[in-house]
Amino acid sequence: MYRISKLRKYMKKQEIDAMIISNFANIFYYSHFTSEDALLFITMKECYLITDSRYTIQASKEARDFKVITITKSYLSVFRELISEEIVRIGFEENLAFNRYKAWSEGLNKELVSLNIESLKYVKDEEEIRAIKKACVIADKCYKHILGFVKVGMKEMEVRNEMIRYMLELGASKESFEIIVASGARGAMPHGIASNKRIKEGDFVTLDFGCIKDFYCSDLTRSFVVGKPSKKMLEIYEIVREAQQKALDIIRPGIKAKEVDFACRDYISKMGYGDYFTHSTGHGLGILVHDSLAISPFSDVVLKEGMVFTVEPGIYVEGLGGIRIEDDVVVRENGCELLTNCTKKLIKINN
Repeated sequence: MYRISKLRKYMKKQEIDAMIISNFANIFYYSHFTSEDALLFITMKECYLITDSRYTIQASKEARDFKVITITKSYLSVFRELISEEIVRIGFEENLAFNRYKAWSEGLNKELVSLNIESLKYVKDEEEIRAIKKACVIADKCYKHILGFVKVGMKEMEVRNEMIRYMLELGASKESFEIIVASGARGAMPHGIASNKRIKEGDFVTLDFGCIKDFYCSDLTRSFVVGKPSKKMLEIYEIVREAQQKALDIIRPGIKAKEVDFACRDYISKMGYGDYFTHSTGHGLGILVHDSLAISPFSDVVLKEGMVFTVEPGIYVEGLGGIRIEDDVVVRENGCELLTNCTKKLIKINN
């Protein structure tokens, strides 16, 4: 009930009497219910999970701290039964679909208030961190495996498919996002998802991938070279690797997220590639592969122990290629703990 207590404390601060939760990531976070076909209705005294008859037994087993209500007509009719006179202001998540907002607004005759509750999930508890670690272990093993699989002439899609197959074999439920396999000049596209391009001698290959294990995500990026690398790309690789290390070295409770970003960005700029680092240094990681926490030049969020996020600087040069190195980390009392641990040494594949 610790997560519910945090939510209620926030609700009290915002003068909210009840909260409707409809986003799957938040439904799972607060109730441990593993289906999307539900809504949560949380007051200062009670917790309700509303679902249909297909999931009543499942909900009773998974959401043990919630009173399960089986819907017979509509969610709106259930809300009307649950809402007492003392409930005046009802919160809802910022990403609520407009048609739902319109129906609730017209049907409940209560004040509806949009709330950003995502920051309540920034700090992960040890149960969550253990789940993320499991997903990271699978990603680490997948990288080691794929280094022995890739060959000159192989299509990027073949590499992608083997990565998915292997992660599923290791116990992942699925990949955590569309896997990126970008080789040669395509590496200049930060989100160059796998294509039918064939990997050529001398190509750098960037893999950005992850999986879901126990409902939590991993997100890992490594770049390697097939054959002999060019001098320019070797230089870029070392700059990115050093930039990431500078960020990892300063992570600790009390600093702002943008300071982590600056550590990468300033070094890359000093080395002459500032215009080629085109995205933020990282993002939050949890039930969603992109939690709302941003490790960006604009984020004044102060890091706290237990926050989990990625650190992923990159340099992308059109017509040449790109390098990105990404790890998942958790903030600890005296620094950060790496959750992904596969090698960052430049791997040269010769076949």
